[in-house]
Amino acid sequence: MTRTKRIILFTIVFLLLFFLIQIIRVGLNTPSYYGDVGDAGTGTTITPTKYNNNLNVCGWIPEWAPVDGLASIKYNLNELDCISPVMYDLQADGTVKNVARASNKAIIDTAKANKIKIYPTVILFDHEIFSKILENETNYQKYMTQMIAIADNPDFDGIDLDYESTKLRNKDKYNEMIITLSNELHKRNKKLIVTVLSKWGDDVAYASLKETRQVQDWTFLGTYADQIRIMAYDYTYSKSTTPGPIGPDFWIEKILAYAKTKLPDEKIVLGIHLYSYRWRSTGDSKLTTDQMPFVFAYDYSTNAYDEKADVSSFDYETVQKIIRENKGSNMTFASEPIFIYQKFNAETNLYENNVLVYMDQAGVLARKKLAASVNAYGVCFWRLGKEGNLLKDI
Repeated sequence: MTRTKRIILFTIVFLLLFFLIQIIRVGLNTPSYYGDVGDAGTGTTITPTKYNNNLNVCGWIPEWAPVDGLASIKYNLNELDCISPVMYDLQADGTVKNVARASNKAIIDTAKANKIKIYPTVILFDHEIFSKILENETNYQKYMTQMIAIADNPDFDGIDLDYESTKLRNKDKYNEMIITLSNELHKRNKKLIVTVLSKWGDDVAYASLKETRQVQDWTFLGTYADQIRIMAYDYTYSKSTTPGPIGPDFWIEKILAYAKTKLPDEKIVLGIHLYSYRWRSTGDSKLTTDQMPFVFAYDYSTNAYDEKADVSSFDYETVQKIIRENKGSNMTFASEPIFIYQKFNAETNLYENNVLVYMDQAGVLARKKLAASVNAYGVCFWRLGKEGNLLKDI
């Protein structure tokens, strides 16, 4: 074989190997379930920093499930550093209404006895109510007086503000409120925690609550609050018409990378979901899981919203029961398990096609590792109650 032929042969083999490697790489990066991953929005990627091997672990307890929350605390005494029972709601006249049930006393007593810190959560989801407080000085002063009284409660180590809808025109007054509460709590050697909507870039066209995200300036909040809890879930919402990930890891990476540009490490707390969503449709035919009429929407922006969407949410104990009682297909996407199954409903005489997206131990651990990888202060779970062994490290 001449030298020229050897060079040609070598070149052909090299090119074949190169294209084969590219094909393999594409195959490895292509999801195995329904389609390609959509863009989660513009943002930065995580730059490795110090690794926090001792994350602070907290959990919210909803006002409607204190008994479940208490059972979770007792089961996870060695896992929990703090709790945030939802105890207060805001009224338009500035009243801070106590919505806690009588059984909350047992929650507080158990936490105190086990040196678990208590940061009661004050909730608000209505910007119209919030405006009536912030724009009326009488209402505002009434609100501040009652918030300071909560800060004076010796059972509490601080306060968690979970205000999820605010008008942009109220930003200055909102900031004034944050500064005042920060000062009052710090005078009492207590902490101000602010729970915020997820963000992953300044130039992202957010699909919902745009004004609230503008009001929640993480740099400003990080100056006055002791912790910023980021709700890194509901990427796919409960009213989405199509199944999708609830808190995919690739999206959480972007959120944490953005947080690193706005907040000190010691104030970043990653909110992790423990709940599931199940999408359901009905039909006359018995189908295999491959035949079911679902398309998995990897990109939340392609997913239509419908108030009548047939979507249910379950705790992990219910998820385990569903999986035990039904035959189906198991898959995983972005560190979230997916269970697809069909069930016959004898009452309606119809087949129910179901896609269940949920969280398991591996998913929780993956998200804790993401928080640890950016040297975040800790994690906070929504919610404590009937979560089985999800808080136990594998």
